[in-house]
Amino acid sequence: MVWNFKAMRWCWENGIKVYPHPMTKDGGVLKIIISDNGNEKLGEKKYNKETVYSKINEIYSTLYNRNNGIKK
Repeated sequence: MVWNFKAMRWCWENGIKVYPHPMTKDGGVLKIIISDNGNEKLGEKKYNKETVYSKINEIYSTLYNRNNGIKK
C-alpha cells in the first residue's frame, strides 16, 4: 500500500485524525474513529488488522479530495 502523505498532512493540519479502535482485547476486530478537532465519530463497519490501514488511507484521501475540489 502506498500512503497518501499529502492527504494525511492536510487532514492533520486541519485537525482531522483517522485511526483504528480495537473492539476486542486481542485487537483482531477494529473499527475506525474519525476525529474532527476533537469531535470523534466511531464508524459502524468492522475491519481486521490487514484491511484497516488501507481503509484509513482511503478515508484520508477522500477527505482531502472532497475539501480541495478534486474529483475522482
